[in-house]
Amino acid sequence: MSVALRSLGRERSGFVTLGELVDAAGPGGAALLLFLFAVASLVPGVAPAFGAAICVLSLPLMTGAHALPLPGLLRRQRISRARLARLLDRGLPRLERLESRLRPRLRWLTRGAMLGLAGITCLIAGLLIVLPIPFGNTAPALSVLLLALGISAADGLLVLVGFGAFALAVAFDAGMVVLSWDLIEAAIYAVL
Repeated sequence: MSVALRSLGRERSGFVTLGELVDAAGPGGAALLLFLFAVASLVPGVAPAFGAAICVLSLPLMTGAHALPLPGLLRRQRISRARLARLLDRGLPRLERLESRLRPRLRWLTRGAMLGLAGITCLIAGLLIVLPIPFGNTAPALSVLLLALGISAADGLLVLVGFGAFALAVAFDAGMVVLSWDLIEAAIYAVL
């Protein structure tokens, strides 16, 4: 994933399209876009938009497909190469350090039915990112990030960690909903 991103970040002028990003990643194009959108979902203000994109990108994974058939409109969406290069300058060293620790293992967790389960997990995580839950975007975005890295590196152990992170994300978001409801209820009783 880092090699594909580095090749796209070399040029600093002009634009790169989502189609070029997917094509550069080859068969792991879906995982690359899931990774990028998961990173963007960590930013609270724009998280819902990227959460919705994660929902769309998870649909091909649910069928067990590594390739991502993007419609023409999405393929033509442009991103400034300068902005992409700035993001990559900050994020690629960390990604490369992480990728150096990844290796193909427990590969059965990265294909077939397990890939479909990862797709369903990413879909639900994307929905959690979209929902207006206080601080509810971070944990699901991290689980999608881990799943995308695990799928791209064929590292089933990281996919398992991603599933575990998703379970924690659901528990955290459920706790935040209950806490928010209790605070709203207390405020209503205080006013009455």
